[in-house]
Amino acid sequence: MLNPLFLFPYVVLPVMNMLLAASMIAIHLVPASAYNVLSGTPGPLVAFIATNGTWQALVFSMLLFALDILLYLPIIKMSKDVQDEIDLLNDEEAVYKHVK
Repeated sequence: MLNPLFLFPYVVLPVMNMLLAASMIAIHLVPASAYNVLSGTPGPLVAFIATNGTWQALVFSMLLFALDILLYLPIIKMSKDVQDEIDLLNDEEAVYKHVK
């Protein structure tokens, strides 16, 4: 079942990544893509290969990846806390039914 808690980062993080990448290209810290890259290429390597192997693109894509992980961690923790509460309520309900 779809967890609505994950909808916000699932939609917002790619948009944020695109805006940050466009800003870095606009201020010339990361070069623009020069080559097409095959669709099966791993995400962090796409920018590196597309810019003819510039280290700035590789470092920037790794930083974006790390930032995405850091922004997902609180959502994952919230999801785990909610699931723990659900499990606790289910256990209490099972004990109540058994005692009755």
